[in-house]
Amino acid sequence: MISILRKFLKSFKYAIGGIITCAKHERNFRIHIFAALLIIYIIPYYNFSNAEAVILISVTFLVLILEMINTALEHLVDLVSPDHHPIAGVVKDLAAGSVGMSAICALIVGWRMLIMNKNLTQIWAPLFTTWHLFALIAFIVLGCVFVFLPVIPRKTADSASLKPTKGD
Repeated sequence: MISILRKFLKSFKYAIGGIITCAKHERNFRIHIFAALLIIYIIPYYNFSNAEAVILISVTFLVLILEMINTALEHLVDLVSPDHHPIAGVVKDLAAGSVGMSAICALIVGWRMLIMNKNLTQIWAPLFTTWHLFALIAFIVLGCVFVFLPVIPRKTADSASLKPTKGD
């Protein structure tokens, strides 16, 4: 029983490690994280049904998920095809296109649900109180610092320090 729990907790450790790795190496992932946190911050100010909130959060996190899959595919293509190959480029472009399509979908859903809302002035009014305005400005400043931190270069396939993680 304890060994099963240990394996279960290790799987979370590897998942969190993957998220941290992606955030370290991919600026676009950090931009998407910032956008997701901003969405989560402002959702309570809207009078959304549970279904609407779930849809908004789902399309937001879909972008993050596809960005991680895109990053994994880029690493895999670099490992399998270290030299430039046209098919490798197509695979990378397709993966990047999936992220772009999901981001467009998230923007459309967000625009429709957040901006086209009829009671926009009533919803945004609480955000302009002193405390909320300070929190929003601090969040934006910290978000910009997070997003524009230097990207740590990815290791190449022939790098001697590239160590595989132990999966389940």
